[in-house]
Amino acid sequence: MRETVKKHKLLAVTSLGAGAMVWGLIWYPYRVLEAAGVGGALASFLTYFLALVAGLLLFRKRLADDLSASPWLLAAIAVSAGWCNLAYVLATIHGEVMQVMLLFYLAPLWTV
Repeated sequence: MRETVKKHKLLAVTSLGAGAMVWGLIWYPYRVLEAAGVGGALASFLTYFLALVAGLLLFRKRLADDLSASPWLLAAIAVSAGWCNLAYVLATIHGEVMQVMLLFYLAPLWTV
């Protein structure tokens, strides 16, 4: 029992660290693409479209169950998450990265 709790804590800490690292480093490729002439909105759309296709292929059965249970809730989550991610990408491209990251990591406090 105690070993299982330790594994769950390690998994939680590792997941949190990996998520923070990804969100902390994702701005750089978007800035490179912007400098190459690919706009932030288009780059963000392509990134999340590829993730959507992969998710649909990998989780199609689970998604079918969730869609039948509450389609409007799932659509609302998708639209709000998409809007949030687009705003983040555009902010990191056009703003100061340190300020954007500080505001991003403080977002849970605003929710509370």
